[in-house]
Amino acid sequence: MRPWSGLRSTRGSSGLATTGSGWTAWSRAGGSERVRSAISREFGVSWERRADGQGHEIEGVTQAEIDAFSQRTRAVTRTARKLAQQWEDKYGRAPNAREMQFISDEATYYSRHGKDPGVVDWAKLAAKWDRTIGGHLAEIAGRVCRFGAKVEARQPSADEQQRAIELALAQVQAKHSTWTRSDMMRQLSWTMGPEFDALPEDARERILHTLTEQGLSVHNGVVCLEAPEFPAVPPPLVREMDGRSVYTRPGTTRYACKGQLSMEEKLCQQAQAQKARTLTREFAAEHLGADADDLDTQLRTRAQDAHTQLTRTGLRVDQAAMIYEALTSPRVLSVGVGPAGSGKTTTAAAGARAWEASGGHVIGITCSQAAPQRAVSGGDHRQLEQREVPAAPGGREDHGRARNPVRD
Repeated sequence: MRPWSGLRSTRGSSGLATTGSGWTAWSRAGGSERVRSAISREFGVSWERRADGQGHEIEGVTQAEIDAFSQRTRAVTRTARKLAQQWEDKYGRAPNAREMQFISDEATYYSRHGKDPGVVDWAKLAAKWDRTIGGHLAEIAGRVCRFGAKVEARQPSADEQQRAIELALAQVQAKHSTWTRSDMMRQLSWTMGPEFDALPEDARERILHTLTEQGLSVHNGVVCLEAPEFPAVPPPLVREMDGRSVYTRPGTTRYACKGQLSMEEKLCQQAQAQKARTLTREFAAEHLGADADDLDTQLRTRAQDAHTQLTRTGLRVDQAAMIYEALTSPRVLSVGVGPAGSGKTTTAAAGARAWEASGGHVIGITCSQAAPQRAVSGGDHRQLEQREVPAAPGGREDHGRARNPVRD
């Protein structure tokens, strides 16, 4: 029997399911499923879902045994930790999530070593693996395999297939507001349960593709977000693989569930409502260091024409006009757009001070780690809270305990 070269069949894991960086997502999903069927049929193993839901592991193999062979993972983690520390030493702060992803990718590249060319000496590798686990490698196979057991292939029922589709759709939509066919296929490969394990490799790969197409249908509440091309693509320029133009990238069509789109539509309707509490024109202008009439006039002129004029609080007039409009408008959502370094955080902090001066309360919400650090370090806002504050009764001019969330 050929020694095992891995204990997992998952995305990006070491061993039998390892794939090259040039493979597409659907190739990885299909390859992983073929390996899972092959091992199930040849060795009679059973599978259990990983704790993170991203794939399966052979049932009976302990986490300590998996970790003993995860040298590559440990090497990448150590390298990423060193690179993250270097980043923090250079910039004076820990990397945020996006920066950490870049650092992890760099760590993967730096710690990758080429494989030796030539024929693989399986006996030598088996001896090395046995030493890695203290001479107990053979015991694992005896514990998790059913050698000689006859594994009968059974076509999963329609209900089992539909259940796998529904579970995959729920999980992929929970991760992404919109997603691609390859995202759906990868998620399906993780939700296909043990009833699919005994299928021959070719049959399992076919059913994976079939379920993916069924999952993308209107019957399952999925909407294609790509509009038809206009004018129509000339036949010589149509790609045979997917019927799209040869000048488009394959696999980029995006989908979403109707429930997600309905929720987004409802959010848009709520955002357009005009029922928010406001500050009076004079109160807002006074705390921004300007005259209300001047700010009203600025709202009707180009922002570029006022970028050199300052209010008594140090804001540029265009900045003060932007936050003045948000503080005095009954719209429940106001949007201020500006490039990096234009003073969005500073402007939002000035608005927060004006709102708090009226007796209100502000909850700061940011999409990145840098913005709250700038606000706190610059003294623009004392702290960013993440707790629910009860709204106070009152009407349009009520400056009581009204809430004013500020998203930077």
